[in-house]
Amino acid sequence: MSKSDKATNQIEHVIVVMLENRSYDNILGWLYNSGNSAPYQTPPPGQQSLNGLTGNEYNLDDDGNKVLIQNQTNSTQVSTSSFSYSATTIPAVDPGEVFKEMAQQINSTTTIPSTNPYTKWPPDDTTGLMQGFVYNYQLQSESINTQDIMNFFTPEQLPVTAFLANNFAVCDSWFASLPTQTFSNRAFGHCAGPGVIQTSLDSFGLVDDAQYILDPKIYTFVEMPSIFQALDVNPPSKPNSDGANWKIYFHDYSISIMTTEYVKNIAASKTNINIGTYDNTDWGSTTPNQLSSTTTSFFDDINNINGGSLSPYSFIEPRYSNTYCKDHGGNDPSLPPNSNHPGGSAYFSVANPFSKVDNDNPPIDVQSGELFLMDLYNNLRNSSYWDKSLLIITYDELGGIYDHVPPPAAVNPGIINWINNSSPPFSSLPGAKDIIDKTADGFGYNAYGGRVPALVVSPFIEAGSQLISTTNYPYDHSSIVRTVLDVFGQTNTSLNDRDAAGTAPSIINSSIFNINNNNNTEMFSGTIVASPSSLTFATDLLHETVTKLLQTSAGNITLSYNSSEPWLSVTTTNDSSDNNLILNVTVNASGLSNNTYEASLTVSGEGLSSLVIPVTMIVDL
Repeated sequence: MSKSDKATNQIEHVIVVMLENRSYDNILGWLYNSGNSAPYQTPPPGQQSLNGLTGNEYNLDDDGNKVLIQNQTNSTQVSTSSFSYSATTIPAVDPGEVFKEMAQQINSTTTIPSTNPYTKWPPDDTTGLMQGFVYNYQLQSESINTQDIMNFFTPEQLPVTAFLANNFAVCDSWFASLPTQTFSNRAFGHCAGPGVIQTSLDSFGLVDDAQYILDPKIYTFVEMPSIFQALDVNPPSKPNSDGANWKIYFHDYSISIMTTEYVKNIAASKTNINIGTYDNTDWGSTTPNQLSSTTTSFFDDINNINGGSLSPYSFIEPRYSNTYCKDHGGNDPSLPPNSNHPGGSAYFSVANPFSKVDNDNPPIDVQSGELFLMDLYNNLRNSSYWDKSLLIITYDELGGIYDHVPPPAAVNPGIINWINNSSPPFSSLPGAKDIIDKTADGFGYNAYGGRVPALVVSPFIEAGSQLISTTNYPYDHSSIVRTVLDVFGQTNTSLNDRDAAGTAPSIINSSIFNINNNNNTEMFSGTIVASPSSLTFATDLLHETVTKLLQTSAGNITLSYNSSEPWLSVTTTNDSSDNNLILNVTVNASGLSNNTYEASLTVSGEGLSSLVIPVTMIVDL
């Protein structure tokens, strides 16, 4: 029996969290550098070969000037706003994400391509690839900070991510499943392939997000085989106490429901045991609007409270917006998004697809994602499930943010292995078609998308490890499907050609797993993280008093706060999880003249360096 076989027998729970729209270089490219603080000056022996940044990478702008990769620590602005935002919101304007815009970014064209550039992939000469990010970002209507698209974060700015990377395993060769935006990439994480539509005329594979939310009267979604269906047909030996083989947890809303028909049908069921919220901060006691009935939360299940217990497979979705819940009957006000998606916080909708970044729609701060990962890891580490779990953390796509490594050729999902379907609608994946983004027409799913961050956390992984593919292909979101199938005894099963053994590398079969490892890294603690990391308010005659929520944590350390400005008041609010300090921060412009007022809020904890959070109020009465 191999080391990985022994580890497989020990893993009873696989937990996946998929964040949004960041490249590997942006999140982990500067993980180790001589200028970093300890322990991030040099990589540990097991991570010596990570393909990160040198500091010399660049793109050209429209004028032919080099725009170098760099880390920004100063606040940023956008052209439509006079407000400053923390450097951890960069890029404050959402880069281009759809297929045709990523085609420009990857293929380095000065204009957006009008036809599919991946008919032969990779090209004979790959040296000129990954040079179109600045070209494309300059096309975005609000882009005034060209440098933002070439930004990277440091371990100091991402302390939880850096902690997990250094203490467990990093994969520097995990790619999005195809070169486009969120929905299809997340579909690959569930189905190892995209969504498919049937009309009266034909069937075709999907590419861009808009195709998933078109008027359902004109098409029918095909229920493609999924990891969820596979686990229900051949159940793991130990379902949770409700009999659930898998669960999806979400904060404000679930994209899994919107991309996977099997999940959508369960969400509509009055007997749902598979789809619940992460905790109660977004919906409280209200049933989320996407569900007909709800079940225990991740917080319940990981802590075995309210009748909860952890399922064999858990997929966790972050908070995508700060407006969805209050617009759909949930809590008001809500916490900031923790998805790490660049751009504004407001819910994307067909009615408001191009919302501008401003005081009412501030850019998403990656500090929110850090708090989310801290909460997730600490709850798992402190639970009875830790010594039999595998946690995978990745991002769905690079989101138009620079990465220097070109995506390699990919295997088309090809032959579909239908589950419990005696009359399958087709035998192989139909070709792609997109009436909105014609560049995607004819795409053969033969190219991966950009490189994204990926971390693997388990007590069976030696600290400072590097996850390296055991096949001729890199990791992509299909590897989630392959890994879950392998962990739960379905080694001879695949959903299609993309997640087949030998194509999609399995994490559980990699060399990073060893039953003799006893990684006893403790919970993350000792560094205060606050989200957002700065607060900006605007007041007028109708809104002299304005309140925003601020969430802070340092792990298992009790925090306190203070502020002395008369126009700034702070009170605490309740939180469902331990060790989080959630503050209601209120500014009051009554009696003040038109001006810009600066203050700060200090958060401290015993034995910790205090964190000073800037607060700005712009009065325009």
